[in-house]
Amino acid sequence: MSLPPRQEFDLEGAADYLGCSTGDILYYLDKGLLRLAASTDYTADFFCVPFEKLSTIQRQELKSLYNPDYTDMYRVILDQVPKDLSAYNAPLYLSHFQRNKIKDTVHELGEPIWIFQDLGGESITIWREGHLRGICLYEENGWIVDSYLPREELNRIAPKPKAKPKAKKEAVEPKISDDSKDIDQYIAPLHKPTEVALLIVEYANKYYSERKKHPNALSLGKYLSNHASREGFKIRTEEEMRKGKNADEKKEYDFNGYGLTARSLDDRLRKYRKN
Repeated sequence: MSLPPRQEFDLEGAADYLGCSTGDILYYLDKGLLRLAASTDYTADFFCVPFEKLSTIQRQELKSLYNPDYTDMYRVILDQVPKDLSAYNAPLYLSHFQRNKIKDTVHELGEPIWIFQDLGGESITIWREGHLRGICLYEENGWIVDSYLPREELNRIAPKPKAKPKAKKEAVEPKISDDSKDIDQYIAPLHKPTEVALLIVEYANKYYSERKKHPNALSLGKYLSNHASREGFKIRTEEEMRKGKNADEKKEYDFNGYGLTARSLDDRLRKYRKN
């Protein structure tokens, strides 16, 4: 009798599955080439709603939450259920930025996460009986507790099966090889990098990977506005900067409360660029 294929892997299991070392797995996680998923074994029944299908007011409410506990999240009530909502039985992924926040969390119960990703990177939310659900996660002994690597995520970077002997070289090369060259164009300071530095590096690398050119403050600002709003980024209007109550609020680029000018962002890009 054959056993069903394993769908969830810890660090050692993932290394065995890909035929690499545990150090390789940690490298892929640190570079954002692999994502962890949050375990739902200890959570009550819930249903998922894609972030983009929430009402505009509800999206703003979720983005404005700051270090909520379970009670704060429970107080958020779903204002409308999308008509075309379908069942979701897939992993709840953590973004690279979220993993870094969890690793550095100072909260006793762990870092609260209430917006997740699906396999394609789209943001999703989880609800139970109309109330927002989230999970608090923390790192222990080098691994985030109650997280795992799904088979489908490992398959994204697994070597392709060989079709013919002459194709051996191409087949065994993980498809992450070229991407890693792009992602490595920018690197955050090695000694205690800030959340702002990690966010700039993550999205500057994504920008370069997609467009094969280096961003400046203007182009990266627009890219962040389109892709990182859930991470707390926005571009302030002239009126918002004029009404700002402190130095951070008077700067154009808002990194979840920390302000940067266009010139400062350009300086950061030059500083974090490897070549």
